[in-house]
Amino acid sequence: IGVAAAGIDTDKVTSISSETDLDIVCGEDDSVLKTQLTAAVLNAGENFLAWMLPVEEGSDNAECILSMQEAMDNYFKATSPEAVVCCRPAQSAEEIQDWHDAVMQERAEKGRQLFAMVATSGVLATQVWSDYEAAQGDLVAELECHRVIVVPQLHGNNIGVLGGRLANRATSIADSPMRVETGSVLGLGDVPADADGIELPESVLATLAASRLSVPQHYCDYPGTYWADGTTLDVPAGDYQVIEYLRPVLKACRAVRILAIARVADRKFNDTPKSMAYHKKYFARPLREMSRSTTIEIGGTQLE
Repeated sequence: IGVAAAGIDTDKVTSISSETDLDIVCGEDDSVLKTQLTAAVLNAGENFLAWMLPVEEGSDNAECILSMQEAMDNYFKATSPEAVVCCRPAQSAEEIQDWHDAVMQERAEKGRQLFAMVATSGVLATQVWSDYEAAQGDLVAELECHRVIVVPQLHGNNIGVLGGRLANRATSIADSPMRVETGSVLGLGDVPADADGIELPESVLATLAASRLSVPQHYCDYPGTYWADGTTLDVPAGDYQVIEYLRPVLKACRAVRILAIARVADRKFNDTPKSMAYHKKYFARPLREMSRSTTIEIGGTQLE
C-alpha cells in the first residue's frame, strides 16, 4: 500500500509477479509504490506474488488502513495475503499501533491471519544521527505490537527490500532474513548521510536494531550487505520477537482454520473418545506437512 504515480487508479488492487512490467501498472514516473515494488521483485526472485494497492497523494494512515480493509473484503475471496506492507512512513506511535489493531481486527472478525510491515522515515536533512536514533527509538519504545515489523526507510527502499527477502522461495518461512547464505540484499538504495554529511555508521544500525527496528546488516571482513533480524514489536519475554517465530504459527492457523470450517455441523466431529482421537490427528495434519524437509537447488548446490 502506497502512493503511486499520477494517473494510476487508486483503491484498485493489481496483482504483481516477477514478470509484471512495473512501468505499465505503476506508471513510468517514479513513485513510492513503484520504488518499493521494484526492490521487492528483485529480492524475491522467481514465483513472487503480491498485490498492489495505490492510495492518493496525501492519504493519511487511517485512509490507508480503510483501503486495506475494503480491499480484503472485496478482492480477496479464495485467498488472502500473508502480510500487509504500508509504504507510507508512520509519523507516530499511534499510527503503528493502528496497523497492529487493524490486522488483529481482521483476525477477530474474519479469521484472517496477517502481520504488518510499516515504514518509518529515513534521516531528515535537518537531523544528525544521534537525533535520528532517539526519534526512531521513541517511536516504538512503548509499543507492544507482535504482529508488526517497523522498517526505517534509511536507503529509500528498505521496506521493499525486506518484503522481497521474506518472500524469496529459496528460503522457508522459518528462516530469518538475517540468513547470510541467502545472499546479499539486492538493489538497496544509496547510503544516506545526516545533516553533518556523515554517512550511515554501523553503530546507528546496531542502535536501531536494539530498539526493535529492522535494518540492514554488515559484517567486518565479509563483503556484501545483508539484513538484521526481522524484529517485531513484541515484548522482551514474548514468543514472537522475530518474524521467523510468528510466520509458521500464522501459516498453521490459516491451514487449521480451513480444516475446521469443513467440519462445521458434521456429526463425525463430536466429543466421543474415538472422534476426539481422530480429529487430533486431523487438525494436526498441517503441522505434519509443514515439518517435512524440502530439497531445493541454488546454483547447482542442493540444500535441504
